[in-house]
Amino acid sequence: MKRPFFLLFSALLLTACSTEPTLTKKWTIDGVKVSTLLQEYDESFNALRESAVKFDFFFRFYPDGSFTAGSNRSPLLTGTWALTNRDLTLDIAPSGKTMRFKVQELSKTQLTLQMHTASRRLPSNGYAMPRLVPQNVLLSGAADNYDFSEKSDYYSLRLNAWRLKATQRESEAQLRERLLNHLDYLIAYLGVTIDREGGEVDLSELASPITMARNGIGLKFFDDSEVWAASFFDQRDAQLAHGMLARAIRRYDPAFQAERPVLERELKGEHSNEVNRGLAFFKAYLERLRERISRRGVTT
Repeated sequence: MKRPFFLLFSALLLTACSTEPTLTKKWTIDGVKVSTLLQEYDESFNALRESAVKFDFFFRFYPDGSFTAGSNRSPLLTGTWALTNRDLTLDIAPSGKTMRFKVQELSKTQLTLQMHTASRRLPSNGYAMPRLVPQNVLLSGAADNYDFSEKSDYYSLRLNAWRLKATQRESEAQLRERLLNHLDYLIAYLGVTIDREGGEVDLSELASPITMARNGIGLKFFDDSEVWAASFFDQRDAQLAHGMLARAIRRYDPAFQAERPVLERELKGEHSNEVNRGLAFFKAYLERLRERISRRGVTT
């Protein structure tokens, strides 16, 4: 009798441990509450609140102590995290800056962080009453419990290397690697969206010069790709990379269009949902474009 009881007790213990709330997942920030010393100033932060929600601001914490954070339209933050009691510390690389939070709530579905802010005053254009900076900032996040694999985790540093600001001008090979990494990111993003039956996708909210088109793929004008271009060392490198991408699409599009009828028949059998079928078609185009750039190359 002792052995079955021991096995049952062990199973219950493991189950209890596995249901303990953990920080190590992706959290989508769905609320920002800002308080100042004067209530009328609080509403001035509505834009910050709306921006965080619209552009999918996130924190992604990993078991190895690393993290990524940012949004579809902002630079990527990465570094290491540590949680001691309720004190969360983020050490940001390579700047060496530190962000500190107090964990107000941590459950399997919800995270609330209180940001440590400085108590200081700023001048207000000569008015007698000074403008007050935030005294209290609360970030609330909803857990994303999707089972990301290493290949599909488009929040990982591995799939976001293209978003890290270059520290010097890059060679043709390095620019090509940035493009390939960006394609890997888009392919993973589309794969997860399709798997989730996510419906319509607004690619204009992603920091990408690539967009969907009726024939499979489109490329924004360089001047409309500012967020993507900002990760390059300078405008020259960004323009070179944009040109490489444009030439690659022109060079390899005829081969893709030749494959298109067969591919469309295959996808029609795999996806009954028309929206997902369109996303799968776009994903297939990007996969073929990536493979051809990697194997055959493209020049500046």
